[in-house]
Amino acid sequence: AMTASECLTAAEATMFLVECEKYDLKEQATGCAKIIASNFHSVMEGDNGFIYKLKPHSFTQMIDSDELFVKTEDQVFALALEYVK
Repeated sequence: AMTASECLTAAEATMFLVECEKYDLKEQATGCAKIIASNFHSVMEGDNGFIYKLKPHSFTQMIDSDELFVKTEDQVFALALEYVK
């Protein structure tokens, strides 16, 4: 069987994460957050407006992931500051 990370692109995962939150699909939201975290750098280079639609729990879960792929920690810090505004 294929895992979610083999089926969804990071762009698709961002869209599905917002939808998973609407319907309280925790397991699926966690899978989407992992995909986004592992592709975080490329996601941030694109349209990252979806981040501001996330619930605080999903946002913190994503940026706290051990699989978070970023160029620098400053990138995450700047995003966190923007998120809390």
